[in-house]
Amino acid sequence: MRRDLVPVSIGVALLIAIAITGGLWLELDNFEHLTDAEHASERFDAVKIGLTVAGGLGAMFALWLGVRRQRAAERDSEDRYAAQVATERDATERRITELYGRAVEQLGSDKAAVRLGGLYALERLGADHRHLRQTVVNVICAYLRMRYELPEAEGFSKSEWRAIQDNFDQEHHVRQAAQRILYDHVRASMHILNLDREPNPKYWDWLELDLSGATLIDFNLHNARLKTVNFDRAVFKGRSTELRGAWIANEATFEKAQFLAPVYLYGVQFRGYTTFGGARFADVAIFEGATFGLNARFDMATFEKDVSFAEITVTLVAGFEGAIFAGASLFRNATFEGPPKFYAAKFRDMPDFSDARISMLFPGEIYLPGGWALEAATTSVEGEEKRIIRFVRSKEVAEEIQSTESPERQP
Repeated sequence: MRRDLVPVSIGVALLIAIAITGGLWLELDNFEHLTDAEHASERFDAVKIGLTVAGGLGAMFALWLGVRRQRAAERDSEDRYAAQVATERDATERRITELYGRAVEQLGSDKAAVRLGGLYALERLGADHRHLRQTVVNVICAYLRMRYELPEAEGFSKSEWRAIQDNFDQEHHVRQAAQRILYDHVRASMHILNLDREPNPKYWDWLELDLSGATLIDFNLHNARLKTVNFDRAVFKGRSTELRGAWIANEATFEKAQFLAPVYLYGVQFRGYTTFGGARFADVAIFEGATFGLNARFDMATFEKDVSFAEITVTLVAGFEGAIFAGASLFRNATFEGPPKFYAAKFRDMPDFSDARISMLFPGEIYLPGGWALEAATTSVEGEEKRIIRFVRSKEVAEEIQSTESPERQP
């Protein structure tokens, strides 16, 4: 409130009090029956009333003025606090930007130790600032997507080639550190089998991985819980590739990926669209107990050694059209809730569909591999009888197996 209005307000209150007192004083003149003493007493009471009114108005004004001052002080305090918070936030954001820029710059160094420092600096940023975690993961994935292969030795001197090999070995250690950082923060549980036990305190939830075209060595996503993954054209090398117990909420793509080492996907849960179309499995591939929440596409994939899809569950279409199975292929106890499609698939050996079944919750055209047929059957699920379609040996194959297992006695 403006200071020059305070005396004006006080004056107005006094005038109102004087007016009330004067009005009462003049009104007493109309009471002629009163004695002089009574007139004097009443006039004195009128003065007291006027003064009381003036005092009340003054008290109300003082209260109102105090409230206004309190509100002004609170607004001023809030403004100062908001300004302080904004200043601190700006300083924090500038500090984060500086640290992030410095870490990214370190990743471009020609020294392995500096690149390692950049990776760990990024990890610290993600640990301290939740909103930066996906950004940190994106940068690490981008680093792993960069070209990583040893050039041909021709054209280099011995000393030059030795230096190239040393740099290549150092880069291997840097990439292993990058993969470990990813694994430390996508692994939801420390327990070997159960995602709901022993939660990982370092877990960063709801992350997306884009490692398309990356070269990955001894890659590990055991017990990972992720939003989406993209491994299109990725190359998996080393002793093994480990994805057992992983849980992918949305899309998971492995188009034309190359698995040059054994790959283990025990109990993986692919909740969204999943494709391994055109992928190459140069070693053993184990998908036992995996769940495919939507489609499972392995069209044109090549399995150069044994593969097991035992006890898998596919909710929609299981596509193996044009796939090549050069080793043993197991589909025992597999459940296809939609139509399996093995059109133009090639098998070196007879695939094993023992106890596999089709529930046909989602109808469609079925393409079976040679030597197998279907028959209607019933099964009990939680005490309720349900009709299913069961895989059986075709008549010709069954007769051939029987004749092999039970040869005629020689006379």
